Formats: sequence, C-alpha cells, structure tokens
Amino acid sequence: MEDIPMTHKERLLTAINHEEPDRVPLCAWYTPEAEKKLLRHLGVHSDQTETYKSAGGPLPIMMEHDFLISWIGPCTSYYADPHEEYTDEWGIGWKWFKNAAGGMYTEMVRHPLADIKDPSEYTLPDFSRADRYDGVQKLISEYGSQYGIMGGAACTLFELAWYLRGMEQLLMDMVSEKDFVNAFLDDLLRWIDVAGSRMVALGVDIIWIGDDFGTQDRMLISPQLFREFFRPRYEKLFSKWKSINPRVKIAFHSDGYIYPILADLVDIGLDILNPIQPKS
Repeated sequence: MEDIPMTHKERLLTAINHEEPDRVPLCAWYTPEAEKKLLRHLGVHSDQTETYKSAGGPLPIMMEHDFLISWIGPCTSYYADPHEEYTDEWGIGWKWFKNAAGGMYTEMVRHPLADIKDPSEYTLPDFSRADRYDGVQKLISEYGSQYGIMGGAACTLFELAWYLRGMEQLLMDMVSEKDFVNAFLDDLLRWIDVAGSRMVALGVDIIWIGDDFGTQDRMLISPQLFREFFRPRYEKLFSKWKSINPRVKIAFHSDGYIYPILADLVDIGLDILNPIQPKS
C-alpha cells in the first residue's frame, strides 16, 4: 500500500519532534524584488495574489512551503515604505540604496535614542492592539489545519536596542553603563512579552524570535555579556510562553558564529535554531 503523504503541518511537527517525516520541511523567504521577479516567472498576475493575502502572498503556497509566517515588530521595518527615506513606528530612520547589481536595499540612517539618559524618555509602540494580530489570526483560521503556523518577531531585543541606540553606543553602554542597559532592556522586553504571549495564546505552532550575535568568526559581544544581559530575559520569555501553551515550539535566529552560547540557548528551553551563515 502506498504511503499517504503527510500534510505540511504534520511534516513540520514530525521533524521538530526529532522524528523522520516523508521529506524535509521547506520554507524560503524572499526580498520584495526577488518575490516580484519569481511571481512574474511563474506567470502570476497581481489580481491573483489577493486569494493568498493572509498567507503572505501566493509564493508560500505555490512553492510547497510547509509553514507560513506572520511577522510583527521591528523586522517589518526593512521595506516598510517605498520613499527614498522614511521613519518607522519606532522612530528609526531608513534610507534606500542601490546595490552593485542595480537592486535596492535599505539601511538605517538614524538611531532615535542615541542621546537619551533615561529609558523612560522613550514610549514603545503599542503591541496590545488587537489589529496587530489580524495576520496571524487569519493564517491560523484559514491554513492552520494544513500548514504549520509561525508567529515571527525577529530583531527582538539586542538588535532593537542597537537599532534605537546605535551599535557603538550600546556596546559601550554594556561595559560602562550597566544600570542604564538593564533598565533599557527591561523596557524593550515589554513589546515582545506582549506580542509573543498574544501569538502563543492565539495558537501558533512556533514562536520565532532572533537577534544577530555573531560575526563571521566570533561573537559581537562576549558570552559573559550575553549571559548577563540577554540569557535571563530570553529565559523569562520562554518560560512564560511555554506556560501559556506547553506544546508551542520556540525558534531563535542569529547570523554568524554563536557556538559559545548554544548550550545557554538549549538550557533555557530553545527548540529550534536558525543559524544560517556562510563559512561560520
């Protein structure tokens, strides 16, 4: 008797639970430019994309992805506005640049909290608003029986801190202004606590966070600083989310070399690591 193929959801959850699925689960992400070119290549017209709007467009379905993602938070700012320069809801300034191949990308050109002395001077965007979670709710209701559903909230804490403060300033603060950094990170922790808890309660299969701690061959900060400032805060989040739904899986992304902190991430309950980085 021929084996019945797994659903996309079954395939994903089987692999995550360290069992062998019928094939390797698939998912790929595209820049807006790459997505448009691929859709043109596949002959998809703009009027056909509305059907798959809640899935993030037709590509995840057409390309046989096994999980669908709804993104929220700082990571949604990269391509947020078509104008040459724009400011996102966090106050971070972005500008579009051309690459050598004639494509476009954005870089940060303004860090709004570079000069603050007291974190209470800054007001976080409101992540208690129900409409922020329309995307993940639609994914769950329309596709949740067949596909794995991921709530994505990358650029979670370390990255958001330096997006707001500036990388050089934050690194100096972590050595010379520890009380400030602790207060600052505690303040920033509130957005992901609210957002992650809401998505877990709604029923996502995976909650995805991430902060880039690695360069090509070493960490951006020492393992000791990671354990001082970030491990306890991630541990608090992971524990809370698994208390809301013990079956939820937690995924973490970091670019680069992060071998010294892998055991820390496992110890605090991480289920999935996305460590993709050439030659690291």
